Amino acid sequence: MDRPALPVTGLDLSSQPTTTNNSPQPAGVEEKIPRMTNIAPSIFVPLEIDITQPIEPARDRAEKLQRILAAAEGRRKGVTENIIYMTEREMARIRQEGRTYEAIHGPPAGPRPSMTEKEVDDMMANIAADAPPGKSLARVNLADIEIKFPEQMSQREAVAAELLNAVEQSTQNLEGYSALMETRKAELLQMQQREQARLDNIGKRPEEREVARDDDVEMS
Repeated sequence: MDRPALPVTGLDLSSQPTTTNNSPQPAGVEEKIPRMTNIAPSIFVPLEIDITQPIEPARDRAEKLQRILAAAEGRRKGVTENIIYMTEREMARIRQEGRTYEAIHGPPAGPRPSMTEKEVDDMMANIAADAPPGKSLARVNLADIEIKFPEQMSQREAVAAELLNAVEQSTQNLEGYSALMETRKAELLQMQQREQARLDNIGKRPEEREVARDDDVEMS
């Protein structure tokens, strides 16, 4: 399924606008990629048949179910490709925003300190201060409480974390869709086999017929 190429190389974005409009983009300017909010558009896949031409009707219900099975498998492939493409496009957007940020704020200067110099001075002053009246510094709080501080991430680390999250979310979407389609495929295959058994039983004596249940879903 042909799709437009995604931007994967770095560009000098220092002179590029941070917003998009409907006017033509000048040569060399990278178009801003919109954020992916959900994967609902992935269900739209190209038709595999020409609907402008007459379609020969199925000879029986078994053949109709066989056609549905074949169409479902083709649709499954198309939706899977769409989910992967949308994920790649979302990852390109994340990288694009990272490049734009660095073009405005400059490349990272290195790890940031967890505390400012003033905060360190204030903390040391509090430690060195005398005990309040009526209090003793000999009393120690022995509560075993784990203190967790938020991680200090650079812009590039934040971009990497967002990319990993996009991949993880896409993997969950693909696995969930695959499981759903496997269930539906098994249901359709069972219905098709039961219908074929009914057709094969036509003209046979009762003792020669295969057992076929009548609890399958009625197809229109």
